[in-house]
Amino acid sequence: ELHGRAKEKESAAAMVKSAGVLSGRYGHVFITFDEPISLAAHLSSRGLSRAAGIGDDARRAAVQTLGHKIVYGINRAGIATATAIVATALVGMRHKGIDEAQLMAVARALVEHLSKKPGAAVRFEPGLQDGDIASDLTAALDRLVDDGLLVRTRAGERVIVQAAEDAALRLEVYKNQILHHIVPEAIVAAALAACGARPGPPGSRAEVARQA
Repeated sequence: ELHGRAKEKESAAAMVKSAGVLSGRYGHVFITFDEPISLAAHLSSRGLSRAAGIGDDARRAAVQTLGHKIVYGINRAGIATATAIVATALVGMRHKGIDEAQLMAVARALVEHLSKKPGAAVRFEPGLQDGDIASDLTAALDRLVDDGLLVRTRAGERVIVQAAEDAALRLEVYKNQILHHIVPEAIVAAALAACGARPGPPGSRAEVARQA
């Protein structure tokens, strides 16, 4: 469907054929909840009431802001998994291939950075906070390779990891699970790039702020 193809029609036969997935192991499933949203309270906060009737323009605006609240709650309640971290590290490097050691270093740095977000803003998969981070990240990389989303190739002493052909959209889905956590940093990074920042002499803070 992401590639524009029509949704396959569901049927009892298809459900029976797919029963084999129940015997597989796919890692963990996390179910989280944000604060419940009262529709009545949402409308009241906008000076609206279903009993009094709501005009089309006011209804559209209320639905749009309700959608924003729902997405915000989904983002706030979501779990940062090792798989999402590895996928984000790879996609963010914008290279056709990357050394596995470098990929793991970027993934660990991303976990460390997200861990410092104020107010415990990021919920992590348990192993990324309490266990062996390197082991969990490596296991996630192995899963992505086993699932055919990433490809490992050896070049002499180096092990290169790259996205498999036609895997970009699926990797984006993983990346999008945590992307909202680093939007402010991304804006500042884009501003630095727009200012032509390079390692070495400091640039103008005021100009970076203006670009941001």
